[in-house]
Amino acid sequence: MTLRASTALSYVWLLTTLGARSALGDHCTQITADWACQTPGFSILCKALYLTNLDHALDGPDPYTIFAPTDDAFDNLPQGVLDALYGDIPALTNILLFHAVEGEVYSSDLECTNLVHMANGKNSRTVCSGEKIFQKGSGNADDDDSMPEIIDTDIPACNGVIHVVNQVMLPPPPFLPAPVPPPSPTHNGHSKNIVEVVCETSGFTKLCAAIQAAGLESELSASGPFTIFAPTDEAFDNLPPGVLEALSGDTAALTNILLFHAVEGKVYSSDLQCTELVPMANGKNSRTVCRDDKIYQKGDGNADNAMPEIIDTDIPACNGVVHVVNQVMLPPMDPVPTVPSKNIVEIACETEGFSKLCSLIRAAELESEWSSSGPWTVFAPNDAAFENLSQGTFDALFTDLSSLTNTLLFHVTPGKVYSSALQCTKLLPMENGKNSRTVCRKDKKYQKGAGNSQDERPELVATDIPATNGVIHVVNRVMLPPPSSAKEQNNSNNNNSTNNNHDQDCSYNIADLVCQKRELTTLCRVLHDTGLDLVLNKDQDEYTLFAPTNGAFAKLPAAKAPRDLDGALNILLFHAVAGSVYYASDLNCTQLLTMANGKNSRTVCRKQEGRVFQKGGGNNRQKMPEIIEANLNACNGVVHVVDQVMLPPN
Repeated sequence: MTLRASTALSYVWLLTTLGARSALGDHCTQITADWACQTPGFSILCKALYLTNLDHALDGPDPYTIFAPTDDAFDNLPQGVLDALYGDIPALTNILLFHAVEGEVYSSDLECTNLVHMANGKNSRTVCSGEKIFQKGSGNADDDDSMPEIIDTDIPACNGVIHVVNQVMLPPPPFLPAPVPPPSPTHNGHSKNIVEVVCETSGFTKLCAAIQAAGLESELSASGPFTIFAPTDEAFDNLPPGVLEALSGDTAALTNILLFHAVEGKVYSSDLQCTELVPMANGKNSRTVCRDDKIYQKGDGNADNAMPEIIDTDIPACNGVVHVVNQVMLPPMDPVPTVPSKNIVEIACETEGFSKLCSLIRAAELESEWSSSGPWTVFAPNDAAFENLSQGTFDALFTDLSSLTNTLLFHVTPGKVYSSALQCTKLLPMENGKNSRTVCRKDKKYQKGAGNSQDERPELVATDIPATNGVIHVVNRVMLPPPSSAKEQNNSNNNNSTNNNHDQDCSYNIADLVCQKRELTTLCRVLHDTGLDLVLNKDQDEYTLFAPTNGAFAKLPAAKAPRDLDGALNILLFHAVAGSVYYASDLNCTQLLTMANGKNSRTVCRKQEGRVFQKGGGNNRQKMPEIIEANLNACNGVVHVVDQVMLPPN
């Protein structure tokens, strides 16, 4: 879906704007099974809802509030209790209904010490401790570690609202069946754990040694259960020359690759579905690939002609199951380590096309430091990058030692940062104390400084070149640090009512950031209902969003409300700029911005009052949308909060 969504979706926004309950239809995520089953970390809740048929009961038109326990919350129950609940549907139903409230109860409605009447007829109590809020049943202990803490709030759904809790809420006892006793070490007659199976089977000596070298022996010998895709000795031998030796000297890389062969839980061969992703223990996904009569388990680092084939399956262990693969599964992270022979300066000075960088490193007297210490990650401009600079810019950056050193240090970050670790829109702290930003466009990555314009971003044209003291990425333009100029000072003066925090890192994409703000809950629901939250959360795109508050929507006069479907979408798109990020310092007084609906809004400044507005042709000058909070940093752009709905012309 593009930012200009279908007009059919805008009908939902129109209803929401006018205060009606949305007829959400197929574009909405239901409150129970659909949400739980589509959200990582709630698979146990998903299963429980289906077992009890509550997925249908709670998905009706009446609103509910759900306190949703995470998978970790269920895992924190005493051993055997969860299995016992699966076998006692009435008890499981009682527990689940103790997490539901009829009607919508937002976090702002929860008052410390108050009782909340739950759908099973019992009461839970809201408990406040410091800055934490808990929703506790009589069956939960009173300490902070045992009470269910509300760790995420006000997640909008079609027929209610969801809060996430980190413990299962327990009603007054008796509420649980007798726990199922845990299996013995010889469960199903299998007395050996996974490590013993691997280390006592011929053909796996290298995997056994790797497990021990990475310090995973104890963990993989524990109760689990785990599923292991075990590479044979020949699989390790198939790695490029020197890689196995390099892994032996890099415990972090070795551990990462080994954990990419492990899955929490038992996954038998019959559970592997062609084309499906499997979440691995290192946090990345592998994919099951089926070709002819063969099954492969492939990582993004494996070539299509060298996929790890599963050549033996379902080998039992007392703490899991083992499948054998004939290639090492390579995760979508750092490249397979090799043993480099040259340091960063040697590579720069001995590689054709980097003579200018080599000369500048020596002129800045950085040759000795960058040859010995580290590790460093260097974004190395090629000779063409320097030639792309105007003479004035080149002179300003490189004619004195101080500016030369500052510019070169803006191309270096400490540690090894491989291209796979460069996350779209994320900030990267550089050695001169400033931040660069990773920008992704289609299949290309750029590393941009605040001094680079949007259309002259430094593209990564070669990546992950290993050095003895770090790694090198080649860029085709010089990365320009933030300028310290009169213009920058003037921009600051023009926007003195805002906070320029765009050098800070981010935690959320735009739509998720909106939904973290209590004063933006109406906009959050609008984005969710229309599906525009999926668009505004895309990592590969950048946006600037002017976000109307709840009060802004409430103040929208009926005469200004959209009269048809296109009008509703037109207004919503008039609050977003697609493809560009405008921080407060980028908003120049009287400047026009082209919005996502193709119309222009204008920045208006009242300098004496220190106020900045973003006005549409449909807003009168007496009630212009004022930017009341600026530069809310998102991972794919920036959000400015406005106190009026921005209205386009006509």
